[in-house]
Amino acid sequence: MDNKKMVQLHYCLRTANDEGIYEHPQKVMKQLGYNLIQSVSQSIGDCWWFTVEELIEPLPLYLSIMQYDFEYWQ
Repeated sequence: MDNKKMVQLHYCLRTANDEGIYEHPQKVMKQLGYNLIQSVSQSIGDCWWFTVEELIEPLPLYLSIMQYDFEYWQ
C-alpha cells in the first residue's frame, strides 16, 4: 500500500450525533464509500481514528483530516 495515498480521518461522535447519525462509525464509513485500512476507537475523546485508502470529498461535518506521519508510526 502506497502511504502517500492513505489518509487519516478523525470521526467525532458528538458531531455525528448532532447530525442525526446514530449507527456504528465503521458502518457509517463503509456507507460513505471508504475502504478502511485501520480503525481505532478513542473513547476518551468521543471519537474514532480511521486510516482510509483515499479521501472522499466533501467531508461530512463529523469527519476531519488528521495530520499523521505514516513513516514515523509504522
